[in-house]
Amino acid sequence: MPGFLNLKDAPNSYKLYTAPRAYNALYDVMGSKTRSDSYGMINYPRYLAWLAIRHGMNGWAYYSTYMPRGNPWDDNDHPENDYLTIFPGPSGPVRTRGSEATGEAYEDYCLMHLLKERKPEVHTRLINEWLATGNFDVARTQAIRALIGKQVDVTQAPNPQTQRRSSQ
Repeated sequence: MPGFLNLKDAPNSYKLYTAPRAYNALYDVMGSKTRSDSYGMINYPRYLAWLAIRHGMNGWAYYSTYMPRGNPWDDNDHPENDYLTIFPGPSGPVRTRGSEATGEAYEDYCLMHLLKERKPEVHTRLINEWLATGNFDVARTQAIRALIGKQVDVTQAPNPQTQRRSSQ
């Protein structure tokens, strides 16, 4: 679903893009987003997964996880962007913040689909809360607690931005 994020002001196009079909997924070009020092950009894969959840998509992805132009470790050796989420290493792929965020996004996506099957009212509430706060970890904690039958307390959930700043 290219261009999906630009459809909020085009309701007729939105209906076309979200019409039922075998695969109704959204994707975006990752480029250098996950190599940023910005918390929001590092977690962009999670943002895409949550958008897919919010809009009832049955998938999400991005282009591309590995497409270097020249030396994958040097961003300045080619006039075009490298598209990398994983990097080559002497013993195989090297994990990055972007690849870790992609793993987290997949876990969020699977968890929220399980929650939708078992507790649809909580699923809807968590999506709305995520839209208000943008905190993936709070939503994940609440989803897990709801699935295991624990009372959900928003004030007890960790704030990764605060934790990251205090550990530096």
